[in-house]
Amino acid sequence: MRNKIYFLIMIIIVVISCSKEKKKEEGFLKKFDTREIQGLWRIVPSTQNETILFEPDSEAKLKTDSTEFKVYLMKDSSGMRILTNKEDENSIGYFLFSEKKDDIWMGIYRDELVRIERIREKKKSVLQ
Repeated sequence: MRNKIYFLIMIIIVVISCSKEKKKEEGFLKKFDTREIQGLWRIVPSTQNETILFEPDSEAKLKTDSTEFKVYLMKDSSGMRILTNKEDENSIGYFLFSEKKDDIWMGIYRDELVRIERIREKKKSVLQ
């Protein structure tokens, strides 16, 4: 009987420690790879005609009618965060991976529900 109790206690300890490790991994932010979303995206709705330019090498720029500045992209297990400062934990935008379509991605930007739409350049000829 005593062996069974010890065995159950050991199993409970292992299960609890594994669940704590999983929670730690989920909160960890990593750099977001922009190769899949590279290009210019329009934020809709936007009063300042805001766009985000996703560049290679995990970089992005936020452009408005009058300004342009670098933003930092981080990801967790569920989505991508847009940060104005690398050390800042508060994000200005969050987009869930489950909401991403080919040319439209729904998310939260500056505390509002928005979508970003890919702006495709029109080809000048059939050969391009």
